[in-house]
Amino acid sequence: MGARRNLVFPPLVGCWAVAAASFLTLPTVVAGVALAGVAQAGAAQTEPRSASFRLITQTPWVAPGGDAFFHLAVDTREAPGNLEISATVHTGLTSRGRLSSILRSGRPGDVLASPAPVALDSLRIDADGNYLFPVSTQDPSLPRDAGRVSLRADGVYPVDIRLRKKSDGAQLDRQMTYLPVVKARTNQVPLMVAVVWRLDASPAHDPDGQATAKKQSDVEARLGPVAQAIAGASSVPFTLAPVPETLDAWARADITADRPTGPATSGDATPPDEELSSLQRLRATLSSPDRFLTMEPYAPIDLPSLNGAELADEVRTQFDRGIAVTRDLFGKPDLTTVVTGMMDSRSVDQLVARGVDRVVIDAASVNLSSQRLTPARPMKNNERKKQ
Repeated sequence: MGARRNLVFPPLVGCWAVAAASFLTLPTVVAGVALAGVAQAGAAQTEPRSASFRLITQTPWVAPGGDAFFHLAVDTREAPGNLEISATVHTGLTSRGRLSSILRSGRPGDVLASPAPVALDSLRIDADGNYLFPVSTQDPSLPRDAGRVSLRADGVYPVDIRLRKKSDGAQLDRQMTYLPVVKARTNQVPLMVAVVWRLDASPAHDPDGQATAKKQSDVEARLGPVAQAIAGASSVPFTLAPVPETLDAWARADITADRPTGPATSGDATPPDEELSSLQRLRATLSSPDRFLTMEPYAPIDLPSLNGAELADEVRTQFDRGIAVTRDLFGKPDLTTVVTGMMDSRSVDQLVARGVDRVVIDAASVNLSSQRLTPARPMKNNERKKQ
C-alpha cells in the first residue's frame, strides 16, 4: 500500500517535561502547569479562612543545584506582611506504585527538609499578579548551603506548601504538589507531551436531528466554562479535540442570536470581548500558532464495530461531515491526527488511507495489565559458564 502506519501517542504540541530514565514509568508528568486533582485540601479550619492560595504553575523539573518556582495566586483579607509561605519536601519517589499510593492516601511519607518560612510580602510578583515562591536545591559540588534543600537522587519529590499567619503560625491553606528532580546526565532525553483537550457534550441533538434550545443551553452550560478556561490559558500550547456534532449544536445558538459562526477574516470587525459568545471566544484563541485541531468523525463512533457490520461507507460519511463542520467553524482541522477509542487493524488501514499518521487513543479504551509489577522491556542476562 505504500502508506506508513505510524500510530503514536503525543507529542502533538510543544509542552516540555523531563523525566529521568530511572522513573519514566511514573504516570504523572508535570509540564509546567498545575494539574487539577493533584492539590490536596488543607486541614479543617476552626474559623473562616482569612487567606487562601492556588498553585497556578510551577517549574516542571530541576537538576540538583537548580531553583524551582511555584506561582501562587493568593486571595487574602490579611495584609501580605502578616502572612508567610513555607514548604516541606518529602522523600523522593522512584516507583509508580509508591506515587499512586500517595496520590490516593494524601500521606507523602517521611519529611526530607523544611526550609525556613518566607514572608509573603518579600516574594517577587509575576506579570499576572501571582507570588513566586522559590524552593532552591543544593548543588552537590558546592559547600553545604543551609538555605537549599539537598535532593541528591533522581525522583519525584512531594512538596507540601502552606500559607500561615506570621504571628502565631496558624495554618490558613495548604496544597501538595510534586517536583521531579533529574540529574544532568548525557543519556537523558526530554519527554515531549501534549495537552489534548476534549470538547464533547454529545448527544447534542434530539433523535430527530434537531438541536433544541434546551440542548443548546446544555452544551453552553457544559462547555462555556471550558472555553473560558482555554481563553485564560493563553501561554499553554494544546491540541483541541472537539466532537463536531457538539460544535454543530453549539453554533446554532450563535446563528439564533445572529452572531458570526465561521472563522474570522481580515475584514471582520472584532466585537468587544464581553459581547463574544463562548464559541466565538474559543475560535479567537485558536488563532494562536501553538493551538491545533484534530480531525474527528461527526459523532463518536466505534470503528471496529462499524467495519465489522460492513458499514465502511458510514465511517467515510461520518468523517467527511465532521471535517466539514469543523472547517466551517474554525477553518483549520489537522487532517493527519485523529482522537479515537477502540482500534483494530482494519480501522488503522482506513485512517491511513485518509492520510492520518497520528492517532491518540482514549486511555479508557486501552486494556491495562492487572499485574503488580510495572511492565518493562525483556532482557537477557548472558552468564559465562564456570570453567
